[in-house]
Amino acid sequence: MKDPMVRLDEGFRLLENGAYGKAASYFRGCARDKSLRPSERSLAQLGEARALISIGRANAAQELLDVLEQGDARQQPEDIMPSILHERARLAALTGNREEAIICFRNELVELVSTMPRYYLRLSYNYVGQAEQFLALNDRTQTGIYLKLARDYAETVESEAALREILSLESLYLEQEGDVKEALARSMKARSLFIKAGRKADVKSEEKRIAELTKQIASMEQEESQEEG
Repeated sequence: MKDPMVRLDEGFRLLENGAYGKAASYFRGCARDKSLRPSERSLAQLGEARALISIGRANAAQELLDVLEQGDARQQPEDIMPSILHERARLAALTGNREEAIICFRNELVELVSTMPRYYLRLSYNYVGQAEQFLALNDRTQTGIYLKLARDYAETVESEAALREILSLESLYLEQEGDVKEALARSMKARSLFIKAGRKADVKSEEKRIAELTKQIASMEQEESQEEG
């Protein structure tokens, strides 16, 4: 039988690859394994909650996060609380509560400690999460600030996983700022990283966006040409 942590790593790889439905089922099966220690079961439940949020199953994710928060902290991984808060933020965003999402993201920052694993990467994901909420709230000033922070930390640890998410959001932000050509460039870079990671759904989404931006640019150039003529 595989080591429990090796099995859990396989589930997190499914998440990384965007196979959210498979990941949810996989983690659910892991959590039912009676040989798992309480801390390992908590990680399986966290993984399932993350996957469920990614496929829009808010109620099921809420139940799992409630279980995790009500659990005995002594039997959970020491660094799990920031992760729970991160998923709380994603859940709030999923249900349209952007302000609550920002609060949860900021509470996550309070809980994060520099000695925790993947500290800079977790900061990057936190900041891009906040940027996404501010963009939805049409606060482009704050969006720009948090996107820069997210990119700085992603580049520090050379994380393509974080960078592709940042590039995709930067494209949306730049389009709203009126820089459609640069928005297209960021979307194309994001697509390249999604292709590299084998994330087909994200590739398809970026390709649709690239087509829309290309059409916008062509229309703008045509209008400029007519004005000059």
